[in-house]
Amino acid sequence: MAGYLPDDLAGQHGLLPSVEFSTADSWQAVKAEIAKRVADASQGNLELPESLKEDLRKATSRLGNAPAIKEWIADRFERYEFHHGDFNAFLRPLRDVFQSGYGNHLELAALVSQLFKQEGLDNGLVLQFAGEPRVPALASLENVIIDPFFKDQAVMFDAIELCADFTRRELIGSSLLSLTGDAKEPKYNGASDHESFEVSMFFDKLDADTISGHGTFMAFGRIAPQELTRREGPVETIESIIDLDGFSCESATCRMLAMDQVMIAFEFTMKAPEKVDDYRVLPLSAVNFNRLAPASPLKLTERGFDQEILPAKLTLTMKGTMPVGWKVFSSPAGSSKKSSWQDSYLMKDVAFHEADGIWEFTRMLDCRASKIPADEWPNYRAWVLESIAQPSNAVVFEVEE
Repeated sequence: MAGYLPDDLAGQHGLLPSVEFSTADSWQAVKAEIAKRVADASQGNLELPESLKEDLRKATSRLGNAPAIKEWIADRFERYEFHHGDFNAFLRPLRDVFQSGYGNHLELAALVSQLFKQEGLDNGLVLQFAGEPRVPALASLENVIIDPFFKDQAVMFDAIELCADFTRRELIGSSLLSLTGDAKEPKYNGASDHESFEVSMFFDKLDADTISGHGTFMAFGRIAPQELTRREGPVETIESIIDLDGFSCESATCRMLAMDQVMIAFEFTMKAPEKVDDYRVLPLSAVNFNRLAPASPLKLTERGFDQEILPAKLTLTMKGTMPVGWKVFSSPAGSSKKSSWQDSYLMKDVAFHEADGIWEFTRMLDCRASKIPADEWPNYRAWVLESIAQPSNAVVFEVEE
């Protein structure tokens, strides 16, 4: 597009002027056409290779063989997407897709769906459209999701992405149309009315001179993290929000970048826990929350004006393997607390446990706040600080030399 570099458009297509052309009489016609293409491409069973059969024999998931099939496909297949209307709903015979090692989103979803069915897992396909498409068109198709018909739970799968279990979070801001349901048009999943931030970190070899590990960062509900990631890049974004001594993000991949959601998978290194005699101290205050959300109720920058506060939830999970000869000497006590101030409340849950050589710390803050007048901001700030005060913000390990 004239006047824009390709990088400038990343994640920003929704902000640009657009024209949509209808290629079908109705959404029912779109639904029927894609269903026909899937049926035509799915003739006959697929011959499973021995490697997949072996993975299926080892499968122990609560979701049956579904994750094993998806992981086998994800390890061996590439997804190719082009911003071209004719390609969005193109579908080769599934035997050809299975042998080729690549496909578009419709081909891979139809392939995984067929493999599910061969393993006795009934399922359907759900068409995902960006935003709220204004006219019926095959070109509006953005993704195809597999919907297994589990009796006791609702879960959806992307054919190849690492984020295996879809929840409402991954579907926000798009419209869905099931090929097997009675819906006559896509149903829009509106943006959330709150902000949610999740940081998960796994630490390898705490007894090494330099700790390494991996993690994920998920932000949902507002545009600020998306803009931060787009402006600074995923590595710089992670380094700006993780506040640990010597922390360095070695690599980061943005798995999801949309108007109101970001998902980053990252690998990191950091300094070893501080040595104090026979003890090692690992800080647990790991997130610089103020970098994330300008309007968050947990951001404590003083305001000189009335402020409309958006609800927010922050979840931090830190876990790792216990080195040989180490044991937990002290850790934050588990607690659950709810504090109220005027029309606002803050819930805090803290948990620490260890089992089977793995330690895990979880801290969740969930804040709901209404509009704060400028003259009340000092009182609000004091209430938040008092509510989130933590008796111990570190875990102390005792080392037996």
